Amino acid sequence: GTKVLGVIREVTPDYAVVSLPTMLTGFVRRADNDNDDAAPLTRILPPVNTIMAFSIVSTTTQEVSKKDKANNPNAPVKKRRIELSPWPIHVNAGVNIEEFLKADSVRDTFGESNANNDASMMAVRGRIISVEDHGCIVDLGGIASGRQAFLKFENVDGEYDVDDEDSDDNEDDDAMETDGTATKRLLHPGRIYDFCILPSSGSQSILQVSLPTQETLTKLRSSPSMAPTISSLQPGMLTEVQVEAHAKNG
Repeated sequence: GTKVLGVIREVTPDYAVVSLPTMLTGFVRRADNDNDDAAPLTRILPPVNTIMAFSIVSTTTQEVSKKDKANNPNAPVKKRRIELSPWPIHVNAGVNIEEFLKADSVRDTFGESNANNDASMMAVRGRIISVEDHGCIVDLGGIASGRQAFLKFENVDGEYDVDDEDSDDNEDDDAMETDGTATKRLLHPGRIYDFCILPSSGSQSILQVSLPTQETLTKLRSSPSMAPTISSLQPGMLTEVQVEAHAKNG
């Protein structure tokens, strides 16, 4: 489906509100009707004001109620409802991860040695499957050709808090994080973040990923050595391009 860049504005256990371009609003539902055991969105989505890509699942048009029309005579006759998916299987669809694994190696994800490094790094959506002794196993939505992705704790930029219990007992902590006042990011099964693929040999059975800050993600850009195809481009990705021709209108 179509992918768009959005800003998380509200997160509740059952739904989330996302601001989209051109003053549109999208929604994320907790789960399908046949999955009552799904974790609340406060345990899944990152904090409010996080910028991330979403995949459009469906769009529906609804008639504006008479009450709403009476309260706002200038309101449109119909309103559009846009349902979004934050899941890796949808957001990463079409991405060819091999294009990025062949790019120039980066020795260190963070730090001054990499501050001005033009080597390629790629951000992809991931979901934490489990928390281990030294890091987290991350699901990339099937784009890793059967390989697992692993996040070492040392590759988490900034402060974080580990919770290996896949339960609803810590909803209060999650609510505190989503109000934008907490600085620690939560690492527990089901949590979704944008991870950074660390370039490595394609023969490795486990892909190494890092968890950069929002500021770092906005500065990532692809290098000419990556040459991604159209299907691998993601909303928010900075790329280098070469102008081959121009016309009167563009």
